[in-house]
Amino acid sequence: MIRLDPQPDGRYERVQEVCLAKQISEYLGGAPVGFVLGAYNTFLPLRDTENGERVYAIGMEAFIPATGKRWLPLTVQNQRSSKGSFYAGALYALRDAQGHWRVGEVGGKFQPGQRALVSIYTFSLSP
Repeated sequence: MIRLDPQPDGRYERVQEVCLAKQISEYLGGAPVGFVLGAYNTFLPLRDTENGERVYAIGMEAFIPATGKRWLPLTVQNQRSSKGSFYAGALYALRDAQGHWRVGEVGGKFQPGQRALVSIYTFSLSP
């Protein structure tokens, strides 16, 4: 994830905060993650239920390459190709004010046999 920091001269400085592919791989117990599509929706401001601090949520989807055959059961069946497939769980990431990120998933970690969710496209606060 790259953040753009405005500079006094009107330019923006690029600052890499985290590699979400690496964090997702760790979250999934070492599954290879070829790439991540993330933050294609808006950053939703939320309050962390643990400490009340402001966090920002984004949806993501992670591509697992075919080289990770052990991980194939965790991917979407109808999107599989010879190159791999997308992880079947609906991943999200939360960013705190210090720029730290943590990965989570709607409904907990995907298990083979569950309905594939793949990605979160829209967030909305419940009334």
